[in-house]
Amino acid sequence: MPISLSPNMTPIVVEMGAFKREPLTVLDVGARGGIKDHWRVFGDDLRFIGFEADGDELLRLQQQPDPRIKTLPFGLGGRSETRTLYVHYNPSGSSLYASDPEFTKRMLFWENSTTVREQKIELRRLDDCAAEVGDVDFIDIDTEGAELEIMQGGNAVFGRTRTLGISTEVRFLEGYNTPLFWETDQFLRRLGYSLYDLVLARESRRALPYPMFGDQRHETNSNVQIFGPTIGGQIAYGDAIYFRDLVRSKENLDLTKILKLACLFEIFDQKDSAAELILAHGTKIDKICDHHKLLDALVPVVGHSRPGYDEYISRFFSYDTIFRSGSLVGGRKQEIYAAARNLALELVRSPRGRRVMGAIAKVIFGDHR
Repeated sequence: MPISLSPNMTPIVVEMGAFKREPLTVLDVGARGGIKDHWRVFGDDLRFIGFEADGDELLRLQQQPDPRIKTLPFGLGGRSETRTLYVHYNPSGSSLYASDPEFTKRMLFWENSTTVREQKIELRRLDDCAAEVGDVDFIDIDTEGAELEIMQGGNAVFGRTRTLGISTEVRFLEGYNTPLFWETDQFLRRLGYSLYDLVLARESRRALPYPMFGDQRHETNSNVQIFGPTIGGQIAYGDAIYFRDLVRSKENLDLTKILKLACLFEIFDQKDSAAELILAHGTKIDKICDHHKLLDALVPVVGHSRPGYDEYISRFFSYDTIFRSGSLVGGRKQEIYAAARNLALELVRSPRGRRVMGAIAKVIFGDHR
C-alpha cells in the first residue's frame, strides 16, 4: 500500500497542537509488531488500541511498555465465543477458516497454508468492547480472512460517522473459504465508506508458476525458503483503503476530525483528497492555522523545486509540459525511488514480506541515495 513515511503537512498540524486534547486513535486488529512506522509522525498525540490473541506476541508487546499503546488480550470475531484457529505451516497465514485442500493443492502457496495444528482461542465481538475502545479515528484490520465477520461484529464501531477510515486485507480466491472482496466492499459502502486504493497480490497455479518476488523465507525460520506472491497468475488477495468522503456527505464534523482526515489522506498518499478537504473547510481551519500553509505543504516537487499551491494549480491548468509524466521523472528521481521503496516495503505487512519487498526494490532500483 502506498504510504508516505515522510509527510510534509502532517507534522505541521501535529506541531501546532491540533491533536493534544484528542489524539489520533488507531484500532489495530491483529496488533502483531506494535505501532507501524507511518503512525510515528503523530508522536505523543497518538492512541493505539490493539487486539492480540497470540500469547507469545502479546507477551512481547507487554514487555515493551508504551503509554500510547493499549493491547487487549483476545481476538475479535463475529460473535463472542471459543473458535478454532487453524495454525498454518507459515504462522502469519493462520486463519479462523479452514481452506479447501483440493483447491489449495493446485496453488503455489499450498504448503504455506497447510494446517499443522488446531488451537482454541477466545473471541469477542468488537461491539461488546465499544465502551472500552471509545472514539476511533482509523481501523487497521488484517486477520487472514476473518475481516468481514469482525466488521459485522463491530457494526456499531465501524458504522460510527466519527470513524474516518479503514485499512483491510481482502480476498479474491473462493478456495480458501473466506469472505470475498465484493462482500467486504458492499458492507463498507453501506456504512458510508468509499474505496480509495487497492493493492493486489497474485498467486500462480503449480502447473506453471510465474517467477516470485524475491527470495522468500519462513516467518520463524529464515533458513527455510517458501513460495510467495508471483508476478503473474490469478489475483489472490490485496490491501484496501476506505475513507469517508466528507466533502460529498457534508457531515458537520468538528475541526479536529477534519484535520485528522486530512492527515490520514496525506499518509495514505491521497494528497489530492487532503487538498480538497482543506479547501472545503478553509474558513474553519483558518481559526487555528492559515489553510494555505497546509495546501503548500501538500504540493509535490515539480522539476527541481517545490512550488506553492497557487503556482502549482496555475501551471497545471495551463497545460505546462512539466506535468506530463515523462517530463516529471528527470527532476523527481529521488522522490520516485523513495516512493517505490515505500510501496515495496508496505505491500506485504508481515516481517517476511517487508524483507522480500525490500529485496525487490534493491534489485530494481539499485542504491540511489
